[in-house]
Amino acid sequence: MTYQPKQIRCYALMVFLVFPFWSWGQTAMSSSEQQEQFVLAKNYLMGFKNDSALLVLDKLVENLAQAKELNSSFGLKVQFRQAEALEKDQRDSIAMVKLLHVKDLSFEKEVWDVYANSNLILARLYEKIGLDNSCLVHLRLADSAIKSHVELDSIYPLYCIRISSYHRIFDNVDSSKYYAKEVLRTAPKYNQLEETAVGHMLMGMLEKGDTDERLNHWKAAAKNFLIVKDYTGYSYMTGSARGWYLSKGSLDRALAYNDTTLAIAKKIKGGGNDEHFVLSNAYHFRSKVYKQKGDIDSAMYYMDKGYRNQLDHNWQENNEKVLAVDARYKDEKKALKIAEQARELKFEKERKYWWLGLTALMLLFTGALGHNV
Repeated sequence: MTYQPKQIRCYALMVFLVFPFWSWGQTAMSSSEQQEQFVLAKNYLMGFKNDSALLVLDKLVENLAQAKELNSSFGLKVQFRQAEALEKDQRDSIAMVKLLHVKDLSFEKEVWDVYANSNLILARLYEKIGLDNSCLVHLRLADSAIKSHVELDSIYPLYCIRISSYHRIFDNVDSSKYYAKEVLRTAPKYNQLEETAVGHMLMGMLEKGDTDERLNHWKAAAKNFLIVKDYTGYSYMTGSARGWYLSKGSLDRALAYNDTTLAIAKKIKGGGNDEHFVLSNAYHFRSKVYKQKGDIDSAMYYMDKGYRNQLDHNWQENNEKVLAVDARYKDEKKALKIAEQARELKFEKERKYWWLGLTALMLLFTGALGHNV
């Protein structure tokens, strides 16, 4: 059977008309748009805006899944950042499930930076819950990947942080101090200010006694935390410095650092659990200093203020939990209704366009065949 030119043109026209209906409703991002969104999410993470990062990453993951690119090299990088944001947002169980999945897939597909970083965050999660053997397993997997791939050298300071923390909690101080020094030796090479801050923080924690060296580490850590706008880390370091001055009897200097801690607590965003903790501690510390100064009235005032801040937070936290559950139920119910309505509208539109397209094709075929006859 041979096709005449008019029939061929007719079939071509059919393809031209039908193809738009196949792709109707798809809203996939372009590659450049995906990259822009990914960079935006990483910037949010660097700025400790975890909720904003998750909003961007969740949408990106959904888009990649629709395009069947979720398990590509780029897709794995996106999923890793999503898990990282969840871990920073204290949603550890969900983060762990995602990280275990990403770790296995990145190993299969040889995406080594994702593989190494996934193991390091998994080590941190296992450290949190006291599973030292599981923590060490993932540290060794990360170490092996870093040593086997020269392009992962910049991850080494983060590995040193995690292995130093492991030794400090589960093993011995000498090994922990060795790796903390390795952080301070290598992190500046890559301009890693946050890692440098954590290295100084670890050294301050590992130093024994109220030495000048310990204070210098607290101050160096605070300086770097402030540069990267990690106000929670900064407040912890100024809190450590005020304790040092108090132990030396420098009450005015202790109060000065405590005032800094109080001021910076106001800037802590997206970390309410830390903000109330920092504020309460700062008020209690001020009470303690005034007590040593012999000013009992001021000591009583700030002690009361610290406890009231704690009680207000507990009351607010309990109310927020109840309200959050109620709001989530209402939002989910509303979302289900909207989704159902959207599906119905989409179905009606698609059916209308299909019938229009098929009707047009039937008319064209009828006309073409009639003409040939």
